[in-house]
Amino acid sequence: MKKTKILSLSILLVFLSLNAQKESNSKQPSFEVNIGRSFAGTGDTWGYQFGFTYTEVITKKLNWFVGLEGSLHDEEGDVLIFDDPNGNTINSTLYDVTGGIQLLGGVRYNFIQNTHHNLGLSLGGVFRYQASSVNDYIETIFPILTDYPVPVRVIINETKQRTYSPGGVFKVQYNYKFNNKYLLGLTAGIQNDTNEDIISFFTLGFGFML
Repeated sequence: MKKTKILSLSILLVFLSLNAQKESNSKQPSFEVNIGRSFAGTGDTWGYQFGFTYTEVITKKLNWFVGLEGSLHDEEGDVLIFDDPNGNTINSTLYDVTGGIQLLGGVRYNFIQNTHHNLGLSLGGVFRYQASSVNDYIETIFPILTDYPVPVRVIINETKQRTYSPGGVFKVQYNYKFNNKYLLGLTAGIQNDTNEDIISFFTLGFGFML
């Protein structure tokens, strides 16, 4: 009888230990690095999105996260190629480049979550710094009108090319967990800010439990 009690107690302790370990693992924070493609506005300016995110568990289905992200977009702008008086071909094409970095934070609701698979929706806020070479107005005046040997460009900017702006971000995220430690992820999302800069993106991620 005594041996039976001891055996039962041992089994109970092992069960409680395994359950505590499982609960501990489920509440582990994670760190993930993401990189992928993105486009600004209506999709005419493609570029790259990159960043990292730290996530902690609030409840079984709800997490909070903070992160640092960046993006870089460029496209060929106003094309200007001409020959100077010495016969040299000059390429004065302007390229529109926009880059930014942002802090973000928010919550994620996981409506599918088990040992290996995690699918959820994230909603958060961002604070973004951005710099851009996109000009508001460009006019090219050719030598026939100026008597100058090469074309002359007039560039006018009425909006700020360096901005700080708050905004919001929405993401759909999937993670696959393996070896009870590592994460592979896919993310698609869209964000907007008070500077009216809309960015859509999709990224691949790799992370690990801390």
